[in-house]
Amino acid sequence: MSKKTKKNLRKILVILGAIIFLILLIRIAFTNKDETTDALFITDLSSIEELLYYYECKNIQIMDSEEEQFKKDIYLTFGKDLWTDGKSNQEYYNSIVLNLTGLLNHQNYRLIDISRELIIGVIVNPETKTIDEVYINGELNYFEKQETKEKAGNFEKISETKFTIHSNEINKFIENDWRAASFELGTLESRFDDYDIYFDEGIEIKTLGGKVYNIVFTKNYKSTIVEDITVNSTKQEVIESLGEPVFVYEDMFGYKGEECYVFFANNQVSIYRREKDYNNDEFLELWLKFQENKDAKNFVKDLTEIWQDYNLYKYDSEHIELEYALKGVRVEFNVSPENGLNIYNNFEGYLGKNITLESLNKENLPEQVYLHTNEDLVYLNEIERFTKQMTYNIEEYAQMADENDYKEENAGESYKFTENTSNKFRLVYEYVEGEGIRNVKFVSIDQTEPNSELIRHISINTYGWLDDERFLYSVKGEGIFCYNASTRKLKTIITGKQEYKIEKIDGNKIFYDDTSIEI
Repeated sequence: MSKKTKKNLRKILVILGAIIFLILLIRIAFTNKDETTDALFITDLSSIEELLYYYECKNIQIMDSEEEQFKKDIYLTFGKDLWTDGKSNQEYYNSIVLNLTGLLNHQNYRLIDISRELIIGVIVNPETKTIDEVYINGELNYFEKQETKEKAGNFEKISETKFTIHSNEINKFIENDWRAASFELGTLESRFDDYDIYFDEGIEIKTLGGKVYNIVFTKNYKSTIVEDITVNSTKQEVIESLGEPVFVYEDMFGYKGEECYVFFANNQVSIYRREKDYNNDEFLELWLKFQENKDAKNFVKDLTEIWQDYNLYKYDSEHIELEYALKGVRVEFNVSPENGLNIYNNFEGYLGKNITLESLNKENLPEQVYLHTNEDLVYLNEIERFTKQMTYNIEEYAQMADENDYKEENAGESYKFTENTSNKFRLVYEYVEGEGIRNVKFVSIDQTEPNSELIRHISINTYGWLDDERFLYSVKGEGIFCYNASTRKLKTIITGKQEYKIEKIDGNKIFYDDTSIEI
């Protein structure tokens, strides 16, 4: 697992992300420079001319703009074309715009290269001091659109692997159109990361919109799954049976079958269904309606009604992010430059009348459709699941995460009332400043017990281990509770409207809010 992948496991604060983005752009600017050049920091460049000369621009003239919307027109000859040998120079142009905007006091401006017949218009929000829009020859999101146009007409579907499914559970779900309630899997032990855990049976299952999204067979599953393969089969044995994998990432590899995907890693077999029901007529009606009225909120609202199996849905007053991994579709508004439909290799629906990925070309490519046809969205989601499991279950990665990526947990230390730890369970949670500890999870260190999480309470106030199994915690305005991570049973100690800040425990007494109670 790469360091970059590990770091991506944690959410980065927006402001930190902006700083990192700036640093990356600055690094890009230094890439390919002569190694003998003296070190130079862009922040030391105090004039527009110095900055542009650094980017190897020539013939620089700064004038009041001829267009009312813009404050300045900067005539120049750029050091690079928009494209070099079929590869975009987006990072080069982004870096210039990002650094130049501050020097122009966050006012609208244009960059005009007459020799290339190129005009770049930059629209800036002076209040937030952010770049709102960048137009290249009047086109918004120029690079993203051009890259999508290049992909249109060059689509190659990821190849299918033929295999026979032997898992009784998978076959039953296929027979019943993958309806989650159609088959009894065994004894439900716990819930963890949106998965129902059938620990003794060796099955973890996630359902969306009433249908199976993902099934993971773990070390307790004894039957063959596809062909003669079990959870204990080696990579070589799998390859001898199924051939070379079409998906490979670190120690994980997988195949795309007629009915489902199958991935292998760490004595687990992960299965995703192949989506075939796109409600094409209803979807196209919504999509065509959006292209007319550009009403993103109503489009997303109506889409989630006909497609209820989304695996990601985030929104606020300005941003929308909606994902259907099984359908190969992401919907984004104000999240990235790719505002609209982001389509992946596993998309099998229609983007217009008789328009599929196979028939798509530059002429019939709809507006606000961006192609990622070299990527399979199911595969990308399995990578995310796989990397998260690595951090949960393997001590080496857990220690790495504690040292580098989970630094917010150190801030969460102030909410502990005891230094006791558990030898059986690893505690995983999110720390939110001002809110405390959220989304508490318990991971079995030796994987002999089911993983679980606090279902009743999302946020907690103070916490600590009483012993290897009992986790005592408080919720402000609700009470004090004790969760047994081995039995997955929750016991209420006291309820009320107090703060319930636990200070310590002495014998059978819990001290909190300048008072105490006996267990």
